[in-house]
Amino acid sequence: MNRSLRRVCAFAIVAWASGCTAPLQGEPDADFEGGAAGNPANEFGEAEASADFEEAETLEQLMAREPMALGVELPEDLVIEKKIVGGDSRVRVADTRARPHSTIATLIVQFPDAPKPGLCTGSLIASDALLTAAHCVYNAKFGGWARSMRVVPGAFPSLAGVTQQPFGSASGKRGFVPEAYRAAKTFWAREPYDYAVVRIGHGLLGAPGVRAFAALASPTLGRAITLTGYHGDKCAGGGRCVPGSSSFVMHTSKDSIRELLPTDAARFTLFNHYADSNGGASGSPIVSDGDYANTIFAVHVAGFHDINAASWNMGILLTPTSVTNIKSWMTHEL
Repeated sequence: MNRSLRRVCAFAIVAWASGCTAPLQGEPDADFEGGAAGNPANEFGEAEASADFEEAETLEQLMAREPMALGVELPEDLVIEKKIVGGDSRVRVADTRARPHSTIATLIVQFPDAPKPGLCTGSLIASDALLTAAHCVYNAKFGGWARSMRVVPGAFPSLAGVTQQPFGSASGKRGFVPEAYRAAKTFWAREPYDYAVVRIGHGLLGAPGVRAFAALASPTLGRAITLTGYHGDKCAGGGRCVPGSSSFVMHTSKDSIRELLPTDAARFTLFNHYADSNGGASGSPIVSDGDYANTIFAVHVAGFHDINAASWNMGILLTPTSVTNIKSWMTHEL
């Protein structure tokens, strides 16, 4: 298995002039419009933060505005490599209209202060709810909460390279993230909470289906993983993505859990892997084999290249607490 593509502009944020069109994420704001800065703890005991979205523009309008990758803020000891190193092990999904791939959606997100829409991936876990990364929903540098989000499950390009919407598309209505994510002041304090639920409105057609999710009872090194999502460097025709005119193409890649990262004395929440990915893949579902072959147990959140030339990608494991929160958010009265 090849290592990560290392083009961490995929989800790690870089400056506009670097050649990877993704902006820097700053620290959380104290105030924001559209939701409460720190809602009281829900019935399961963990504080949540949420905000309502505006109706999103059409897919055609958003694509014309040249969507860019979104990502996480990196600590000082992690840097961004601006070129691809090593081979590419990603495989194009042949039929995005068939389950389970039909449950995976490309997300086009507009933040209040961002000059262009952002790209992420999410998974339908209910007919009106999807699971994604928190940084795809809340980005303090660009105004905090996303202003709007267009959700397109099973998207694929026509022969002419135009994005097809086999199940239509829907506008996000409300986003939920852990309050601990929004309030954290450092990368390592924030990342264990980098998961979110987006509730969506009407607009989906047919039956794209939904994906199960659960926490692994005991994560172990070497556990197989499969990551599937939309990557900003994989577009119709196989050539370089052309902003504003390219249709993004769903790809899958495989590897294993390479390193478990303890985030407190009692649990492992983050893990490193080498499943290839690129910009737009943040929020992609990660599944495994056996009982988890079609059950999401982690969300893809970031990729790095450090000062010692080591490179890796990172996922966040679902825990009993996050599963409880997700279930609460996906049924929350809107």
